[in-house]
Amino acid sequence: MLPNMPIHSAARPPVPPLDRYIEVLWYQHIPIYSAREIILPSPHIELIFNFGQPHKVFLTPDLADFASHDQAWLAGLQSRYFTIESTTSHLMGARLKPGGAAAFFPGDISAFTDRVTPLHAAINPAAAAELHAALSAAGDDAARFAVLQGFLLQRLDQGRPGLDLALDAVGRIQAAQGNLGIAELSDGLHVSHKHLIEVFASTVGLRPKQFARVIRFSAMLPDLLGGTQPDWAALAQKAGYHDQSHFNREFQLFAGLTPSQYLELRTHYRDYGSTEDSRFVPLG
Repeated sequence: MLPNMPIHSAARPPVPPLDRYIEVLWYQHIPIYSAREIILPSPHIELIFNFGQPHKVFLTPDLADFASHDQAWLAGLQSRYFTIESTTSHLMGARLKPGGAAAFFPGDISAFTDRVTPLHAAINPAAAAELHAALSAAGDDAARFAVLQGFLLQRLDQGRPGLDLALDAVGRIQAAQGNLGIAELSDGLHVSHKHLIEVFASTVGLRPKQFARVIRFSAMLPDLLGGTQPDWAALAQKAGYHDQSHFNREFQLFAGLTPSQYLELRTHYRDYGSTEDSRFVPLG
């Protein structure tokens, strides 16, 4: 049975110039539909602030080991699924566009890949604690979003070397829905393969080929949730996979599930009327 609690969520587009690097600012205080979930890869890094109970991130496939995260963290780009567990969903965050994290966090962005990093490990710990306290004290959505945008504007570095090149490359990969080879990409950008790979990995968090695979996978997921049994072969072709076998292998690599298992588990959200996005898969 779902908790008897108020449901509140809000979203705001970021102000310029943050809108070049951030997709959306969001806040939610909602019931937990499933304490344990699989999170599938997406092309975004999320900066998340937690006002409820700590969240667990499991570190091994057998779920025998986990890390606990309480106040704030960066959820990096994923080249594979991971599993979380939580008893509350009282959060706010900034969904960073691919490459956008590099405008706010100096250093190699691939250090955040395939892991959840406490914010106090990425910036000055006192500043992280002060920000969380200010967000906790904010009385409404407008105040929360103003505090978070103020923090991001202070950290914004639009002149980071390689940032423009990486964002241009990201845009071309997204426009092709991941079906763009590294040779064509580097030729179009008039840079060498080696230079593009180095800049892209340190600025976006994955190598271009890995990132393109994530884009192709994540772009395909919403097509699975149309309410009717998918035509797997047609779906694989539309997404740009060589054939259905290729599609199945990639799906299991990214999700740890077959496509049919994914659909079966997702029915639990549908039955509850949940609007959880297609990356989240309930495990109970």
